[in-house]
Amino acid sequence: MTQELEVLDEGHKGWLSWIVARDHSTRSSRHRLDSLLPRMALLGEAACGRPIGKGWQEISRKAAELRAHNFAKSGLAYAPIRARLREGLVERKARLFFEHFAEDARAFTNCSLVANLEGQQTVAGWDPISASTFDMAFGLTGEQVTGIFCIEDED
Repeated sequence: MTQELEVLDEGHKGWLSWIVARDHSTRSSRHRLDSLLPRMALLGEAACGRPIGKGWQEISRKAAELRAHNFAKSGLAYAPIRARLREGLVERKARLFFEHFAEDARAFTNCSLVANLEGQQTVAGWDPISASTFDMAFGLTGEQVTGIFCIEDED
């Protein structure tokens, strides 16, 4: 871990893992996320160890929070990924993670999203960050804070 990072919060519970660090780097948001990734514990293991760079797809913070709450509650393996996501669903660990960031923080995911016929964005594929069968990660970067929230699942 470089001197540019100071871990503020990290944890692992069930299929959820998260890390938030004070980040004084002036690098790009994707680089900051990739620098934090090896520090993250995922299902008792380290992250896959490879940076995903452009695999971090920028999305709106609202979309990131909606997906994080919904999939943290339901899991990924048997979740209706193409179904409509429910507004107002709250998962405590996801809420605590997002509270570390200002509203203007940039949000990213390791999933490629496409619009379906109903106008909803659906998962088209992903750049895995774990050894699990499925994972969905959300990275946020603020002025001096960087964090990753990951949902893992096995089929």
